[in-house]
Amino acid sequence: MHFKIGPYDRDLPLTIDPTLDVIKFLGGTGNDRITAVLGSLVAGVTDSDNLSIYGPRHGGTDVFVWDGQNYLLYGGSGDEEPTAIAFAGNTPILVGWTSSRDFPVLAPPGRSWQRVFGGGNTDGFIIVGLGIASTSSISYLGGSGDDRILAVAGDP
Repeated sequence: MHFKIGPYDRDLPLTIDPTLDVIKFLGGTGNDRITAVLGSLVAGVTDSDNLSIYGPRHGGTDVFVWDGQNYLLYGGSGDEEPTAIAFAGNTPILVGWTSSRDFPVLAPPGRSWQRVFGGGNTDGFIIVGLGIASTSSISYLGGSGDDRILAVAGDP
């Protein structure tokens, strides 16, 4: 490593103090790719079998979420890919697409979430709250065609 130093007062001590907040290699022994980042949340797609201690990969490629300490996996027997993260207040929302007909759906009572795959090759998904104890809902979003959610907007 080297630094290019511009003009400075040579009568004063020179301090070079770069700040590095976090450096970490993310991934396992398979193919892993980051597709969405917001703050300390990192989401991506994986086919690694050794990525999470909180459960095995489900098949195809799965969604991983890293919160700075832990990996969480979401997926079904097909392929999934997260595309965007946003916050609604303090609650993270992750969106993407899945080809799994058995993607895990978590629909609280009284909510009208889409509980079944709509059709086509892919449906969008929405995960509200990301965490071992804080995931509050997971839903498909799609019709009879090929559907993908590519963006999500949170609170300003």
